[in-house]
Amino acid sequence: MRPSTGTGRVPIGAVCPHQGVRQPRSAARHGTSPYCSNSRPPSGVRCRRCGPTEDAHNCRRQPMTPTDHGWVVFSRSGCIRRVGGHTGPVLNRNDGTVMITTPLHGECRVFLSRTDDARTWAVGSQFAATAASVGHRVGTTTALRPGTTLVCSADGELSVHRAVPRSSPSGGVPGCSLEQAMGWLDHGLRTAATEIASSGRPIRLLLSGGVDSGLLASYLWRAGADVRALTLRTPWGDEIDGASRTARHVGLPLDVIDVTAQESTAAIYPCMQHTQSDDAEVITVHLLVTVAFELARACGADLVTGLGSDLLNAGSDFGMGAVAGDLNERIDDASASGMMVTGQFTPGPRMYHPYWSPALLHIQQSVPAQLKTVDGIEKYYLRELAAYQLPGETAFGRKVAIHQGAGLSAGLDGALGEQLAAVCARIRAQTLDEVPLGDHDVAVGGEQR
Repeated sequence: MRPSTGTGRVPIGAVCPHQGVRQPRSAARHGTSPYCSNSRPPSGVRCRRCGPTEDAHNCRRQPMTPTDHGWVVFSRSGCIRRVGGHTGPVLNRNDGTVMITTPLHGECRVFLSRTDDARTWAVGSQFAATAASVGHRVGTTTALRPGTTLVCSADGELSVHRAVPRSSPSGGVPGCSLEQAMGWLDHGLRTAATEIASSGRPIRLLLSGGVDSGLLASYLWRAGADVRALTLRTPWGDEIDGASRTARHVGLPLDVIDVTAQESTAAIYPCMQHTQSDDAEVITVHLLVTVAFELARACGADLVTGLGSDLLNAGSDFGMGAVAGDLNERIDDASASGMMVTGQFTPGPRMYHPYWSPALLHIQQSVPAQLKTVDGIEKYYLRELAAYQLPGETAFGRKVAIHQGAGLSAGLDGALGEQLAAVCARIRAQTLDEVPLGDHDVAVGGEQR
């Protein structure tokens, strides 16, 4: 059984040519589901990680596991120490102090835990591990806003410097024309795609039927990236038709991945681990992104998504607690939410959200609102640019967010038998009772107890 041209879809119940048994619903065209332990790629499929087909079964998808256990910075007996994984936001200075600046665009979340007297503290990238460092029942743990700077003195004193508000004009550049906006966006997307392609790493693009990921497909292909598209089908919905239309037009291979209700609910905890959030809206948005990231990571690939464009160009406030309309506030809240995490401060594959990159953020902030919505059509200037590169149905089709296109918003509560918010709250409470997470030594900051 060989995939048809343009899409790598495997019908449900397809017979596995290697084993002669029916594959589960979760079987994918390239490799297997992250939850499937016994299926292999169909005959003739070359696994980019393992090489020829006869060895491709060695590249089995592993069950979802928590992400890197993160890092914690603390002081003990006047000596600053840190434990855990890669610590990109942490800078050791020559005077013996440590400075930590939380990523400005939400690449990871940073938490501060301290006791009521503030003499015991810890700063870390994982909520539970950071809370455990001071004893979560006697301390308070808060998520720091993007751009916040903490300075740990050589004797263990901690000072917090609040983030400076963004200065970009949230109303856009006065007098900007449609042609200018399209030109800016074209340049920004070309630059972002070229940077991603220059890594030389294999790429998986989470492709929907919409204009945002469709534009990324076009620019990544033109940049010469080693890219495959993937789209996810849940029991509650899919965007296969739209994704297939875009993939065929651009010329990208497309993998259709079946995700069962059980697999969707099983992904809640890994999604909370990755985003470091228990907000049900954030988890709903990021759930399939987490599934796609695990699929990409199992093949040694990075993941590219179209996250962020809805928040910047279509007025969406889903996952941000319905914040005020000021664009700078929306960017800050989304960056603080965990929705835009990338994994770039941990070893291994990472995510890219090009619409949330610094250069493209600035471009989208500079486009006036009247060019973003014209005659009731949202993302108007994006769609006008896409009309030169994508099918008309994609460029000017109905806007559908990832959690809506796959039916997650309606389907998860039914599959769980209760509201997702209640499940997230329970997982958070259980996690704190079971801390520390991971293998590293979670230590006590400030005074030794």
